[in-house]
Amino acid sequence: MNLPDKITVLDNFLSKEDHKGIYNLCKSVGYYVGGGDVQESGEPSGMWYPLKNNTAVKEFFRSEIEKKFEGFKKYTITHSGINCFMPKEIPYFHTDGYSGENPFTILYYPNLKEYDLSEGGCTEILHNNQIIGIQPKPNRILFLDSRLEHRATSFRSDLRFTLTLRFNSI
Repeated sequence: MNLPDKITVLDNFLSKEDHKGIYNLCKSVGYYVGGGDVQESGEPSGMWYPLKNNTAVKEFFRSEIEKKFEGFKKYTITHSGINCFMPKEIPYFHTDGYSGENPFTILYYPNLKEYDLSEGGCTEILHNNQIIGIQPKPNRILFLDSRLEHRATSFRSDLRFTLTLRFNSI
């Protein structure tokens, strides 16, 4: 494939071993409050760990993405990190606001538990005046046009991790 559509979902993205390794990374890092997503009200949402110094993780994901989408070779990572949401948190809708040709946000869901619909945790995307919910199934990756409004929703009773990478054309 050349490039994903505005919203593209792929399941079983990584090997089981790599998936578990990313989950363990998400559990072990030191987060700070705010996730970089502070709204006009000044209220922060979620916790955040920047991957800026972890080039191995960024390059690993870049390589895995390029195996599936040849067109990503023309893109550079502009922002990366791990989001962590506490149970019953209510995050904000936002865009990742990158200009340029086809800016993409990539969300990887590393949680290990089998997904339970009653737990919530979907990524909600406003597209064509409708909200679309993408279930955060373990080892799923979501490719999303960065200009689309979206938000995480928390799980009812567990932490919700999402590894995020934002790409812009070179």
